[in-house]
Amino acid sequence: MDGVPPQLEEPMARANWFHRYFEIAELIDVSITTSVIITAYNYARFLPRCLESVLGQSQPADEIIVVDDGSTDQTPEVVSAFPAVRYIRQNNAGKAAAFNRGFDASKGDLICHLDSDDYWLPEKLKRVTELLSRSEAGGLTHDSFIVDQDNNYLYGSELATEHNLVTRRFSFWDALVMSFVYRPGNTIADSLGVANTICVWKEAVADIFPLPAELGLGVDGALLFGAARRGLVYLPEKLSMYCHHGKNFFVGNAGSYESQRQLFKWVPGIPGATSREVKSLAQALLCETEVQSALRRNKEPLRTACKAAMLNMKLFQLGLVPHWKHLATPIGCLLRWERIRNVLFHTS
Repeated sequence: MDGVPPQLEEPMARANWFHRYFEIAELIDVSITTSVIITAYNYARFLPRCLESVLGQSQPADEIIVVDDGSTDQTPEVVSAFPAVRYIRQNNAGKAAAFNRGFDASKGDLICHLDSDDYWLPEKLKRVTELLSRSEAGGLTHDSFIVDQDNNYLYGSELATEHNLVTRRFSFWDALVMSFVYRPGNTIADSLGVANTICVWKEAVADIFPLPAELGLGVDGALLFGAARRGLVYLPEKLSMYCHHGKNFFVGNAGSYESQRQLFKWVPGIPGATSREVKSLAQALLCETEVQSALRRNKEPLRTACKAAMLNMKLFQLGLVPHWKHLATPIGCLLRWERIRNVLFHTS
């Protein structure tokens, strides 16, 4: 150090180190503990990659819990190779029931949801903790790369994210409105991120547990809406890999629609979400889900047309401007035009 007596260099360097340490500590509350809950059912082939990604975090998790929902493959043997992971096994009861077990067993302040066929990039926990430690929000979502089971990128997700995207905070109302498949025209245009990246403060969502078993695969949505009552942070960074493959690509099938139906039926009953406006908005989301399901199955065109018209009325009553696809759906149902249905599903 120029101009500093040699005998003072080491003490001053030590003082600078401590000063820098406390600067960092102010940004990241080092007392925050994190629990990662992974539910697994017959995904032994994906679990090593998933667990290695959590154990390889630049900021380690305090607790990793795998809840095995009655797997019949090699899941127990795979988890046994990771002594730092806590293993809980139950008879097959569905994802919601499995997550309840993990939530009850967890001790962390921050609960991180992770599906057993997905995996994290090394900075995930560090970035999540940095942001949530400086926010009063109930939880956080972010973006993901989307890959197949062989780690090939899908849907152009490998393309770089635009520079200078800012972190956003959304309200409970925002989170609900942004859950429409076709978002009303006079609402917020931003992204909510990928729902299954959700990380929440345990105390912010404790009152929604235990989750009803009927939610099935809707656990991430339940965590998202539960946290959003206190505000939801969206971080526009790709911090995980979201795996789409033959056995989990349920978007648009009967199972996904049923999980969504149960989720939107459940939302108005959670504490702090019982207002008339929330109930009406949840009913509109439920209505949209049922219309989408009927269109996919190409059944009951008259009934579906009536329900689609009802959806538009509900949106107008809420002061929301229906997306043009919502407006076109009743006609498409009545005419049963395959071309119209294709347009409704395949164009933006």
